[in-house]
Amino acid sequence: MTLPDSAFNLIIKAAQSLSLFVYIVGLAVAAWAYWRSRKIGYLLVTAYFLVAVFNTFLVPALNRMIATRWDAQRKSELSPQAHEEFMKEYSALLQKYYPPGNATPGTINIKLPISQIILVVGVWMLARRETGRIAEKEGAGKGSPPLGSETNGT
Repeated sequence: MTLPDSAFNLIIKAAQSLSLFVYIVGLAVAAWAYWRSRKIGYLLVTAYFLVAVFNTFLVPALNRMIATRWDAQRKSELSPQAHEEFMKEYSALLQKYYPPGNATPGTINIKLPISQIILVVGVWMLARRETGRIAEKEGAGKGSPPLGSETNGT
């Protein structure tokens, strides 16, 4: 593997993990927005990003764990001779349909989470504007004179 190949592979890996990064940033922004304004809409957006992080990060690990347990259970149900015969047949099928040395170029699907990035930026902009309004209301409430104590300058 040459240096350009390894750099290309690194770029592909970074692009594939970009969605998880966007989901985590979105979760943080939505939680911050809810914490500042206490509006239910931000709580729902937080739940969306929490489910997305869960699906991206934890579900594949759970699937691998379940598959490993299922494989171990299936192995214990087969006799060693039956398992060995199955592996021979499986290897023969692989050799027949995927002979070694005939590697063809594969395709790599890279998903760029453009819509999620737009959603995170939009939530951040709305929350930033809203927190500015909250700060203005708090500042106006502290520095303003009590109601009915206005003077006309005379």
